[in-house]
Amino acid sequence: MKDFLKNFSERNKPIFTIGLVTLVLFLVIIAFYEVKTHNGPGLTKIGNESGFTVSQETSGTGPDAVQQPTQNISPEQNIDTTFGIVGVEFKDNGWVPKTTRVVQGQVVKWTNNTAAAIFLKQKTPTYTELNAPVQIDPGQSFNFRMTKAGDWNYEEGVSGYFGTIEAFVLAH
Repeated sequence: MKDFLKNFSERNKPIFTIGLVTLVLFLVIIAFYEVKTHNGPGLTKIGNESGFTVSQETSGTGPDAVQQPTQNISPEQNIDTTFGIVGVEFKDNGWVPKTTRVVQGQVVKWTNNTAAAIFLKQKTPTYTELNAPVQIDPGQSFNFRMTKAGDWNYEEGVSGYFGTIEAFVLAH
């Protein structure tokens, strides 16, 4: 048995060496990542880049002049300004995208891109405002602010196509 183990270790020495080097390399990468300073959550803007933009009214001094607001900006306005409105489309083959990630408090805009009216229904009973199905006519949209964190599932009432909104809390 002793000779067998000795022969086995000699035959597989290159494999053991490669494994050990790989392990050390991964440990170095993990250690480097842990000690590296992180600059915030690394969030990127999500949603339809060609959709709505939030801007301030301009003053009469030129096309690019911006009038500074005199009131405080609410957290909801700040979320809208920072992340925009997330777009979800309903097409003949269902919701696009099927799963959407948003910041808690962000607005989602569902748009009907079919020739028939659709009915947005919540499958996860979370919002009392959405207890009844919402009819969205062809070419029309419905906006709703996702105020609760967690997964929220919805469906189109006639076709049964479903989707999910994943609302997460933005870390300060």
